[in-house]
Amino acid sequence: MMGKRFLVFLLAGMVFVGCEKKPTPYLRNGDASLEEYRHKVTSPVKPVEQGWRGLVKIYEGNPTVYFILNWTTRSQRAFEVVNADKINLRQYAGKILTVKVEVIEEQPYSGKIRIIEILKIETEEQAK
Repeated sequence: MMGKRFLVFLLAGMVFVGCEKKPTPYLRNGDASLEEYRHKVTSPVKPVEQGWRGLVKIYEGNPTVYFILNWTTRSQRAFEVVNADKINLRQYAGKILTVKVEVIEEQPYSGKIRIIEILKIETEEQAK
C-alpha cells in the first residue's frame, strides 16, 4: 500500500513540475525581434545596391537576359534580370553596364536581380 501512495505522489510531482510555466521561445506582438523576423519573411529582397558592373548576355536559344559579374574570369556569376523587358535591356546585349540593382535571390554563382537604374554604358573594347 505504501508503494502505491509513493508512486502516485511521485507521478503527481512530475506532472506538477512538467506544467511549470517556462519562458516561450516564440515571438509576441510588439517585440522588436518580431518586426525584424516579419521583414525577413515577407520581403526576401535585399536593399538596393549601387555600382554593380557586369556584362549583359543573352544565350542562344534562351530568351532570358542575364547580367554577368566577373565575366572575364572563370568565377563568373550569372544573374537573371527579372525586369529586362520593362527597361528594354535586350538592346544592351554584349555591352558592359554599371547599374543599381535589387537582389531578389542570390546563390553562390547565380541568382535573380531587378535593375533599378543604368548608371553607365560601355562596350567591351572601352572596358579593356
